[in-house]
Amino acid sequence: MSQSCSQLVPKLKHLQTLQGDFQVTLARYLQTGTDADKAKLEQLKQAIEIAKNEYERASLVKVEWVNKDQTKHQIIAKQVIILEYIKKQIGGFKINSNQYGEVELFDINNNGSAAPIINEALKFTNKLNGLLWLYCHNNPLLSELPELPNSLQALDCSNNPQLSELPELPDSLQVLDCSNNPQLSELPELPDSLQVLDCYNNSRLSKLPELPDSITFIDIRNTLAAQDLEVIAKLEEFKTKHPTAQVLY
Repeated sequence: MSQSCSQLVPKLKHLQTLQGDFQVTLARYLQTGTDADKAKLEQLKQAIEIAKNEYERASLVKVEWVNKDQTKHQIIAKQVIILEYIKKQIGGFKINSNQYGEVELFDINNNGSAAPIINEALKFTNKLNGLLWLYCHNNPLLSELPELPNSLQALDCSNNPQLSELPELPDSLQVLDCSNNPQLSELPELPDSLQVLDCYNNSRLSKLPELPDSITFIDIRNTLAAQDLEVIAKLEEFKTKHPTAQVLY
């Protein structure tokens, strides 16, 4: 772990300790109402504010992060902590970053980590504020996805044979590739921002949610839904309403 990151962890623990002390003192003050506890609360408020400022300053220091392909990125320390945890659990992956040192792309594919490990590790990707693209395809033991960050624009979770459901999709999402997932039987509500929906070869997918007008491409070939007369009628109506959209079934 880099020097910047090693300094960040104790600063966070110190802040959490002060916050815990504040809650204990507040509970006691509400019972006793003593001047001593009141004065202690004021001291803790000031100490917490100082600790917050120190933690924020340290967390924004940029640290070099090296991808598994040896490309280098400058990432803010608080996100490097997250990346290092994930790497410790499941090994290498790729990221791209923006000019502010925030992770924009997180790409993990062909990872054979045991199911509980990979599922738990990926939960931390939703703490990557500013994440735009999440690629987690071709992972044979991935069985669930984390809560998705509100910033996410593209999700590729294709070719995961154990993946049986998707989480709630953020309003920002524009591209969803969930093709070739044989255990996936239904989709969550689709956001109004969605433009691409690829569900090709999801053999158990039997229904479609309401399609937003924003969609320009949809593929449900080789699914049960493609054989459902009600779904087909819905798609034909969508094609009539949106003649430039590409609809494959």
